[in-house]
Amino acid sequence: MQNEFQASITEYNEAIFHKPDDADLFLGRGTNYLYLGQNQRAIADFTETIRLNPDCPEAYQYRSIAYASLGQVEAAITDLTEEIGLKPDNADAYVVRGMCYSNLEQYERAILDFGAAIDLRRHDARTYYWRGHAYNKLGQNERAIPDFDAAIHLDPDDAVAHYARGIAFRDLQQYDRALQDFDAAIRLKPDDANAYHNRGWAYSNLTQYERAVADYTEAIRLKSDDALLYYSRGISFSTLKQYERAILDLDETIRLKPDDALAYRGRGYAHHKLGQREGAIADYTEAIRLDPHYADTYHNRGLAYDNLEEHERARADFDMAKRLKS
Repeated sequence: MQNEFQASITEYNEAIFHKPDDADLFLGRGTNYLYLGQNQRAIADFTETIRLNPDCPEAYQYRSIAYASLGQVEAAITDLTEEIGLKPDNADAYVVRGMCYSNLEQYERAILDFGAAIDLRRHDARTYYWRGHAYNKLGQNERAIPDFDAAIHLDPDDAVAHYARGIAFRDLQQYDRALQDFDAAIRLKPDDANAYHNRGWAYSNLTQYERAVADYTEAIRLKSDDALLYYSRGISFSTLKQYERAILDLDETIRLKPDDALAYRGRGYAHHKLGQREGAIADYTEAIRLDPHYADTYHNRGLAYDNLEEHERARADFDMAKRLKS
């Protein structure tokens, strides 16, 4: 296929030599460069197309793709705006511009574009998904869920839409409904570590810690280098009073993410519950170094000092905890 594009470029080179004012030739050659991932050359050809024919919406469309591929999202938005001005009934242009706005975290603008696309084309599941995603990013999950509903109605086998709706239900603390969507996401895409992790998180919030551990374990099997997965399982083990196993997971969390204050705090707690006061104090001290504004860490270290009868240090930590909470 690459050879075919290269051969086509050679033909366009010859044609452009003879007809250097033909906008369509530059558009055609630019499209071949675009397919080959030669984005700078593609941009140069689309720019020449626009110089020769400023009313060519395809040139703006294809140049926006090249800009986006190079991470020049603002330039892509500018071209998509030109394309929409020339061809205002093109739903795809609104969708792509909305995705660019989402990439820039300009979610309000993204929502407007996805809405315009839906008005033009009401049966595209992905557009509802993307608008729901933007609402979710704004914390407007009551608005996100109807869009995810529409996406799933139009494409019931879309694992991503089920997962996204599960996240929205999770954020609304509707954990039973979140579980149903994570179940569907896992059924449709059984190798999705994030779906297992979030289902485990939902189980944890429903105090079903054994099930949470099972899901975290599967997530770790699929994605063994993710510190957050070990942390989540470690905290569940700690809640189940399986402190040795909690420490092993939190060891791995810290190995993968040495600046994780939460992991030190959690491991300190597990050491404390096992009567390992010095280990607890060491972990709490490192957690405080990484995050000196969390009152409970001072309080817990104070308890460990108190157990070791270092009452002056304990009192200093208790005082600091009170100051931070006041």
